[in-house]
Amino acid sequence: MKTKWSRKHNKCKKCGTTENPHVQHGYCTKCWGVKVHKKYKSYYKKYYKNYWAENKEKLSKRNKEYYQKNK
Repeated sequence: MKTKWSRKHNKCKKCGTTENPHVQHGYCTKCWGVKVHKKYKSYYKKYYKNYWAENKEKLSKRNKEYYQKNK
């Protein structure tokens, strides 16, 4: 008896393969990573831009110290 790829899906919703293991919502490991990356890319870009702006002096100092030690 052949088992299903996941409880609700016979194959990945995006790529249609059953070679990669199921992760969530009908996506395999490869396709789920791409979906999540696209969804949160703009969020993280804004977050780190704001973080850098708020902590610019502290981060610059830390980076200079690091590069001086590791020349």
